[in-house]
Amino acid sequence: MPEHPGVTWRKRVLPNVKPALQANTMQMVARMIEQGLGVGILALFHARENKDLVPLKLPLEDCNIDLWLLTHPESRHLRRIAEVAARIEAHVLRDGGLP
Repeated sequence: MPEHPGVTWRKRVLPNVKPALQANTMQMVARMIEQGLGVGILALFHARENKDLVPLKLPLEDCNIDLWLLTHPESRHLRRIAEVAARIEAHVLRDGGLP
């Protein structure tokens, strides 16, 4: 994920740090941080479930990203689809997870 805002931030703030490990999903980044393998940028909704993670600075203005939930146009009106979307949105936005 070389163009991810977290990678861009790390290169700017910690230019001499060269990662020994790389991940291709934010879930893997979160797991590696939880295992003590280093530091990284996580969305608040990823981090708030683990009380062992310590935020170093909140929020990082230049690390905003969009989160998309895609549904098929023919099914997004279905109650079960709308309910899932609403629950995901509530979880992500809870406690200021995203602006």
